[in-house]
Amino acid sequence: YKLLTAFWTTENQITTLVLENIKKYIEWIDINLIVNDQFLILFFQILQTQNNDLQINKLVCECFYEIACKGMEPVSKLGLIAKLSVKNVISLLENYNDEDIQECCAKLVCVCGVEILDALGKLRAITNQNEGQKALYVGAQNLLEELCQSMFIFLANECDDISIAVLDFASGYINYLKIEKNLH
Repeated sequence: YKLLTAFWTTENQITTLVLENIKKYIEWIDINLIVNDQFLILFFQILQTQNNDLQINKLVCECFYEIACKGMEPVSKLGLIAKLSVKNVISLLENYNDEDIQECCAKLVCVCGVEILDALGKLRAITNQNEGQKALYVGAQNLLEELCQSMFIFLANECDDISIAVLDFASGYINYLKIEKNLH
């Protein structure tokens, strides 16, 4: 954290190395070491800086992706995805016409969407939901709808790599809609 805060505005090479290391360690370290107010605020500050090297912005997006991939229980995962504020990440990066950044954003939307769909499926399987679980289910549906807007934009992208990056989410979303229709 200290290296990143000290150098992200002045030394692209050091910032790149620090972000690459963070990205590699997210998989096995305690998630609270990265998903906390300090790091999230810093990641968003980096994304908001318009004169950044595109590679730095891509690496921040890849860090968000790795965080979203972290294995967790569905309830915890929903809280994590909400805290990541994926819609804000996408809005900060959507102005870049760089295909690599757009593909990275599409992958982030896809993994978050698939994780939300998985959590919804597990919550739906609980036959006697209490009020808290019902509220969580509705909150997850809201998160899903928020991500669907981005999914459709990426799906319509002219670049095949970008549109393919969200296919798993799109397919899962169609299955979700079928199940929801049958339940109601």
